Amino acid sequence: MKKFALAAAITLAATSSFAADTNTNTNTKEWYEGLGLTLGYAAVDVDGFDSPDTESNFTLGANYTFENGLLVGFDYAPGLFEDSASAFAPGASASISLEADALTTYVGYQAVNGVRGGLGLTFVTVEANASLTNAFGSASASDETDGTLITPFVGYKFANNMTVDGKIAFGDVDGTDMVITSIAVGYVF
Repeated sequence: MKKFALAAAITLAATSSFAADTNTNTNTKEWYEGLGLTLGYAAVDVDGFDSPDTESNFTLGANYTFENGLLVGFDYAPGLFEDSASAFAPGASASISLEADALTTYVGYQAVNGVRGGLGLTFVTVEANASLTNAFGSASASDETDGTLITPFVGYKFANNMTVDGKIAFGDVDGTDMVITSIAVGYVF
């Protein structure tokens, strides 16, 4: 939650400091329409986990704004998080690991003044691997589960074609609550 608060504060500071930079040519197709590429930071909060061992913390994305303001796009967070645990006893050991990736698709609207917003879906894939070894042999198992999270977003496109977008994805993945917050900066070509 602290990471989300920090991301929100940075977004608000960036928006307010650049909001005064208005574009006098906002009604032209050249300013309004275009392909945007983004790079961002993502934080994940999974119910029941204190903190994952590793988080990739980055997202890559692309979006397109049409002349009528329709905005469509996607973000991908590879290796969103990895977590593992092990236990050892004389003559035996057990381990479990989790890995997750996330893909967000969204549709929204960009107003002539640069404000953007909309709604999307985040598709999360979590892979679990477990193994047990003792004096009699070893066994292992793996499972993969998918979940879909609701993802509202807001953002702003500045007159210099830079963008800032914030997203929060929330929902249930196989009985476990998950929240993914992200902030991304980009450029519209």
